[in-house]
Amino acid sequence: LTNPVGESKSNNINYSNCVTDMHKKGQYYSAGLMSDYMHILTTFYLKFATRNTQSIIQGNTNNSFQYQVAQAEENVSRVILTTSQANNIDIDSYVSVGDPTTNTNHDRVYGYMHSLAYNVKVIGKEVIDSSHTALLLDHAPINVTSSTWVSTMHEVSGYSDRILGRNGSVGSNTNGKHGMVLDGIELSVGGYEVGGNAIMDIVNATGTREIYITNDASKLTTNVSTAKSTYKKCEYDIQPTNLNAWNYITEMQFDLKNGIAVPTKAGQSGSGSAVGYADGLYVDAGTSGQREFLLLGSLANGTFAGLSCLRAFDGITYGTWNLLARLSINGVGGELAE
Repeated sequence: LTNPVGESKSNNINYSNCVTDMHKKGQYYSAGLMSDYMHILTTFYLKFATRNTQSIIQGNTNNSFQYQVAQAEENVSRVILTTSQANNIDIDSYVSVGDPTTNTNHDRVYGYMHSLAYNVKVIGKEVIDSSHTALLLDHAPINVTSSTWVSTMHEVSGYSDRILGRNGSVGSNTNGKHGMVLDGIELSVGGYEVGGNAIMDIVNATGTREIYITNDASKLTTNVSTAKSTYKKCEYDIQPTNLNAWNYITEMQFDLKNGIAVPTKAGQSGSGSAVGYADGLYVDAGTSGQREFLLLGSLANGTFAGLSCLRAFDGITYGTWNLLARLSINGVGGELAE
């Protein structure tokens, strides 16, 4: 969030703003390149010999919980929930605490949902009585009112320092409540990641998306016409079976020249959460316009998330609380400049 105390909008991390904001640091700075994500995906295949990445490490993808507190307290670094609610929130996961007062919209995009503690770690639990348990927070004391709410959130950078090794999660690898670490890279932390160097262009009413991509970060642009004339066109298109719905991916193609993994087919008979790629592709019913690449999945995507996941229905200027971005270490040196 731009300012989690009082603001009512997200930081608007999206393709367009990533281009603008990263270039403030230098012409070769960019958000994560599609080749970065293809490297991550193929590394996982080689390391674990499966296309179903969530069968090994699920990521923070089944962890969307929001609860009103059970008891008000003053000057405490904890929140009291029912024990059944507290059981759904793991130690070493992250939450926000806010007081919406009379507001009935509890979407995490609103600053009041974070007004008391923004994205802080749960460092322990304390049994209060036979039916209540407190989440202990890594935060200064706060005043918890009867209208206070707790919301699970994505991890923050550096959460993986406690992992003993280069792969895995802080807690369970497969309960969907902790981010993934692959060869030391933090991934699937509870928000989609924006692809920084490619856009999709809708070409017909069946959902077909052509892809334009550049690996020269100095050429990144927010102007669609310029992008379509200066980026390279990928040889593969994205084509779902069903529109306005999640489809399980059944075919991936790898453009080795441009460095991008493309879900080319999804939703065919026999696809599912435990076969093949086992991740989701969501394509809207738009007949024209552009879409940004949103990868990996968010807190509530469940089995549709994973290293092959692609949300392909948001415009290149769309942003909200669960869109994240990383700095590409491969783009900033200028070695990929054309």
